[in-house]
Amino acid sequence: MAHHTHPITGDPYRATDPVPEDTPKVQGYDFNQGVDHRALLQSYLNTGFQATNVGLAIQEINNMQTRLL
Repeated sequence: MAHHTHPITGDPYRATDPVPEDTPKVQGYDFNQGVDHRALLQSYLNTGFQATNVGLAIQEINNMQTRLL
């Protein structure tokens, strides 16, 4: 078996900044609590990147609806 060297040399990891204390924890909806559609949609804010964008869009739509009333 031939020995291959990896093209990346040195330490592949860079220094990072600590995560701010107010950063939301990424977690999905807990279906063990039953299905609460409002809570499910609200959980999108902390589910992940794409779900966060859906959650923000839902919040904006809700804001627009309350402004119309």
